[in-house]
Formats: sequence, structure tokens, C-alpha cells
Amino acid sequence: MDVATLVTTRTVLEARGIRPAARRLDKAPGTVATALDRVEAELSIALAVRAGAELVLTLEAERLLPDLNRAADLAVGIACLAHGLAEETPEDIVHRAARLPIGLIALSRFVGVVAVGSIRGAAQALDVGQPQLTRQMGQLESAIGRPLLDRLPTGTVPTPAGERLRDLAVALDALWMRLSRNSGARHRSAERTIRLGTVMPLGHESPIARHLAHLAAVWPQKHPRHPLFIQSTTAEELIRGLKTGMFDVALLDTPGTATSRPATNAGKEATEPQNMESIPVSSGTLALVGFAVDRIAASRPRTPFVVPSARSGLRQCINAWLSDVLDDTGRDALDITEVDSIPVILNMVMDHGFMSVLPLSSVTMVAPDLPHMPLAPRYDLPLRLVWHRRPGAEEAGRALAALLRT
Repeated sequence: MDVATLVTTRTVLEARGIRPAARRLDKAPGTVATALDRVEAELSIALAVRAGAELVLTLEAERLLPDLNRAADLAVGIACLAHGLAEETPEDIVHRAARLPIGLIALSRFVGVVAVGSIRGAAQALDVGQPQLTRQMGQLESAIGRPLLDRLPTGTVPTPAGERLRDLAVALDALWMRLSRNSGARHRSAERTIRLGTVMPLGHESPIARHLAHLAAVWPQKHPRHPLFIQSTTAEELIRGLKTGMFDVALLDTPGTATSRPATNAGKEATEPQNMESIPVSSGTLALVGFAVDRIAASRPRTPFVVPSARSGLRQCINAWLSDVLDDTGRDALDITEVDSIPVILNMVMDHGFMSVLPLSSVTMVAPDLPHMPLAPRYDLPLRLVWHRRPGAEEAGRALAALLRT
């Protein structure tokens, strides 16, 4: 870690973006992105995630932000020791700090030299070669642009600038230690953790929720050295997460999975592409639900519908049913509201007169008196585990499948 990386990362978090920070610092976007990546790697956490054109700070970044800002302030303070900065603006000083090639290791060794009082003694205490340490101190003075140590026959003493640098370096080292003290444990945990992405359950009574509860309860007993991390999102995000490596395994409800090629013949199961593999877990009946079920005309349904967006696997099944029961005019006339939250959809059906298509088993558990009409088996909602064919993912997928089938 170095001064320039800390200042650049702080600017990214302030500007909420790589390109805005690059413009502010007059640096290449790739260089700025590399600085953020390096800090995240050192701390073993994500500091920001992309949301449209901006970056949004993670909750952990919000928690660490005061210390990150203080560390960047100390880094800027180190840049202020350089010659000629008295005439520069605060913006110019930040620009200089964002380019200052001073590593935290060099600063720590400088503190050691000042404490021992000689480069030779510090080299022995730090277990580094004296020529190497002498060269490193010379490079530090060159980067600052002024002498930091007075070489005397009896040893070395810090100059006024050296005393100021020592104080800044000690404070920065303490801050960085506090920021990174858990990074080793986080890194080891991240390496061992199996990341399972899953479609969002209808509620705590739903089959998906029961599957996940079973996995979360049993997995630690079967695989104590590999923690299981479960995150729910849409099918589209799960597929993207599989491709990018965000998830090792995904529990998907897309027919044949959206990663697979369409079946060529009815009744034949869709096959996965060469880089994906899947195992069926279960299949559930879908039902048209709502208080107007008995009044719906298949060709001209007038009651407003609420359904998930096309990012979900459930919507793919709903679209298949709508295509079969409605002609073009009927589909165009359909009043559809999209909501990517099944509990919200269910409340809109029960309290606001909407119709929807939902998993039958979940609906009958949550609202047994809600009128419903089961759809034909060809519209059943499948549930399957999918993983990328790469080391570790296949083992995780098959281990998860084995527990889901128990």
C-alpha cells in the first residue's frame, strides 16, 4: 500500500465513480480503478458497487469511511512536506499526493531508523540489508524533496521535516493496522466460502425458503471448513453472477435455466451449454390467483395483472402461459404492473384486486382462501442448481444437490 493509492481511493469514494475521480485527479481511469481494486484486495472487502453510472458505497465501506478519510488526510499531510507546496492550492496538493510513490513499508522503516538512531542499527533490528535500507531512505527523501535525516558521526537524527514525517507515519501506520487487522481472516473466509445465489422465496412457508433453511442448517455440520453464504436476487442477476464468478452455484427457477439452449422437441429436457451444468431440484405447479379468477375470459382478461419483471424465471413461465391463452390483441390490452417482490405481489392480489400467477403451494399456505386456478403441467416452475464448470464450483454444486435431496 502507498500514499498515492490511499488518496486516489478516497477520491473515488467521494466522487462516487472511477471516471469522475479520474477527471478530478487528472489521471487515467484505468490507474484509478487499479487503486480502488488494490485497497479492496488489501482489506478483503468490497468498498463500492456499481449502480447505473455511479458507484454506491457498501455498508462496510460506510463503516470504515471515517478511518479511510483520516488515512487519506495523513497521506496528503505527507505530501505537504514537499518543497514548494506552500504556494499550491489544496487541489494541487491532493493531485501531488495522488502521485506520491511512497509506500507504507518505507514509512514504517523510516520510523524504525529514527527510533534506533542509525541506519545500520535499524537494518539489524528490521532484518533488512543496510544498503537496501540506505537506498530506501534516499528514495524517500527524493520523493519528499528535502532532507529527512541528518547523518552524524554518532548516527542519524531527524530533521524538522523528518520529525513531522515520523509523526504522520506513526499515525498512518496505526490507522492502516486498524483498517486491515481483520483482512487476513476475511480473505481466508472468502477463499473457503461457498457462494450460493438463489431466486427470492415467496415467503417463509415457500418450498424455496424451506430448501434454503435446510441447507443453512445442515451445511455447517457436513462441511464445517467451508461456510455457506446465501444471497437472494433475480434470475437475471444470478445468471450474470455465475458468469462473473460472484456466485459458485445458483438455485434458479428459469425453465431449463436461462443459460441453456431451448429444447428441440416437446417433452425433452433442455441441455446446458458446455460451460454450465445443472441438476433438477424440484418442480412446482403455478396457478392463476385473484378474486376475479372465475370471471376471467381467457381471450380478454380485463382485471389488472401484477407480475415479476422479465428478470425473473417466474415471469418466463407466465409469459409462456400468456402467449398460449391470449392472442396479440389480448396481450396488447393486458394491464400489467411489474413488481420484483413476491410478498408485495401477493398483497396487491389480496388487498387491491389484482390478478397474478404464482406458485400454487406457496399461495395455499399463505392465503388458503384466495381463489385460484392451477395451470397445466407444461407451465410448471422448475427449480434447479446450476454452476459453472470450473474448479471448486462442480464440487460445491453436487454437495449442495446431495443435501437438497435428503
